[in-house]
Amino acid sequence: MDVEAGKRVFPLAAVGPKQDSITQAHVGKGEWYHAGYHLATTIATPAAYAPLPWAFAMLTWPGGIIAFVIGVVITWYNSLLLASLHEYGGTRHTRYKDLAGAILGRWGLFSTVFFQQVASLGNNITIQIVAGQAIKAIYKAYVPAGSMTLQHFIVIFGAAQLLLSQLPNIHALRGLNMASTLATLCFATLVTAMSIITGRGMDRSAVSYGLEGDRQAVLMSAFAALGTIAFR
Repeated sequence: MDVEAGKRVFPLAAVGPKQDSITQAHVGKGEWYHAGYHLATTIATPAAYAPLPWAFAMLTWPGGIIAFVIGVVITWYNSLLLASLHEYGGTRHTRYKDLAGAILGRWGLFSTVFFQQVASLGNNITIQIVAGQAIKAIYKAYVPAGSMTLQHFIVIFGAAQLLLSQLPNIHALRGLNMASTLATLCFATLVTAMSIITGRGMDRSAVSYGLEGDRQAVLMSAFAALGTIAFR
């Protein structure tokens, strides 16, 4: 993005010399493709986009596509805003809390830290439960009479998380995140192929794209679908 153009579009973005808000040692050393699969691993996961077909079904094809496009545009604009504020007041901020502190002051910093920790706690609890269920499903597929319970697998996954959390930064996870991105692409490819194959073998005359249920159920499903798209 052109710096002067960025200043006109985002007047808060006072871009100056590239000085890290902590130390120069904290400036990332990764390449653009590292950022690509870090983002793909954290955002474009099967758990994130798997509910989208249901959301489209609850909004019908036109409504689902419109809501999805609006969500993409809003996300893109928010990303531009954050990117424009990456260097604020002549200082390069590598962490959200530092950026919030520079713009909003002390309370901005503390508020950001609080909400980050709340989101992190909720995400980690959810991820551990979902991962435990996934590992248990694999275990039961190979050991149907096994005695291990969901709690065992949650503890196992939690221990792995604890071990990985000792790494110095996200760049140290680039190998694992690359493998996760490849797994996500494989999942998306398989699901797409299976959907096409299944669709070709169906009796298309029996397929209905209409909304089912009474008015209240349809309305509640529509709001739930909008929430699903907004979250993704």
